[in-house]
Amino acid sequence: MKKIMLATDFSAAAESALQYVLQLNKYLEADLFVLHVTQESNPLPMEPQHEIEIAQQKQQSASRQLKRWVTPYPDQFITIENLPKGLKYHTESGPISPTIMEVARQSDIDCIVIGAKLKLHWWEQLLGNISTQLVAHSPIPVLVVPQHCGFQAFRHIALASTSKEESLPVFSILRPLAERFDAKLEKVVVQKDKHTDYQEQSEQELTKVLAKSVMKGLERFVEFHESDLLCMYVQQPGFWKQIKGFTLSQELVKQPKVPLLVIK
Repeated sequence: MKKIMLATDFSAAAESALQYVLQLNKYLEADLFVLHVTQESNPLPMEPQHEIEIAQQKQQSASRQLKRWVTPYPDQFITIENLPKGLKYHTESGPISPTIMEVARQSDIDCIVIGAKLKLHWWEQLLGNISTQLVAHSPIPVLVVPQHCGFQAFRHIALASTSKEESLPVFSILRPLAERFDAKLEKVVVQKDKHTDYQEQSEQELTKVLAKSVMKGLERFVEFHESDLLCMYVQQPGFWKQIKGFTLSQELVKQPKVPLLVIK
């Protein structure tokens, strides 16, 4: 990963994600790009020139707020010396998820990072939020960091899949990351079995998990193996799958137990 973009809304979850990615970047030494997207408002009809001035003022205010958020204060955990040399920050206006993805595409970003809140509102549980939207639609890998999740050097990286073959290319991509941390990289194939609560069968670099629920099976695996990072290779869901409801990756990012990296 040479370019990482953190999307922030200035929340506590975003602050945790910033602290996490700054520590992660000590190992990766990537350029860090911080983005804040302001939603477009729908003001009452007004003169075009006046509307432009208001938009510019709003953008300038957001830029100042982002600069204060990124720049450390004396009592903060971050120090000037700890900030990456390639740190940049930028504000945009528009629909949040599409704008994040478009800026990431234009900036050749390798990974989008976003924080996950401890608790979601009922409408976020029902309809999803920015994290679920990014996981569903971003062609760029998305790293979701749980709120208050402190970074520690990876020791165990789990790559979750539903078959033995489909994630092999991604498995090879993750090897350099595991080697950088001297971490164990283990592929997990999860299959539902209505008669089995949880069961593992280990082979070389592969663990087959049988569980009544794929999601519960993954959560149990991560807990038992103390995984520092859960990775998922997912394909774009078809039309009927999107109509039916959330995919497994979208359900996991609602309230992840550990940092979750979703790759397509």
